[in-house]
Amino acid sequence: MVPELLKQAGYATGIVVKWHWGEWEKFNPLNHGFDSFYGFMEFDDSRSTAIYRNKTTIENVGRKTDGTHSPKLLAAGIAFITANKDQPFFLY
Repeated sequence: MVPELLKQAGYATGIVVKWHWGEWEKFNPLNHGFDSFYGFMEFDDSRSTAIYRNKTTIENVGRKTDGTHSPKLLAAGIAFITANKDQPFFLY
């Protein structure tokens, strides 16, 4: 994957996203070249939803479609950029 190659080249790699690959360990973004993850793992939108930071559940939020989560995702992306502003980085 691209983040694995970029890590080898010295980039910090982060992902802020609705992952939709599920909570299985083999699909965790941290196992595929990302240094940090913030977002949703679930692939089934009918389930209640949790927000993860790396491999830790930080908030159980339920199923909401009112835009509540967008500011949280945006803030996490800005935090990643700010933390890595002095080095090459890749944020997905």
